[in-house]
Amino acid sequence: MGTEFSNPNAFNHNQPKLKQKKQEAKQARNTSIR
Repeated sequence: MGTEFSNPNAFNHNQPKLKQKKQEAKQARNTSIR
């Protein structure tokens, strides 16, 4: 279980998904205002 935290590759692999989620949340907020 602690391998994900000690493995930088796994962390980097998750970064783009995190960014995408933030982007989608931002767009969802923008569309709901309209």
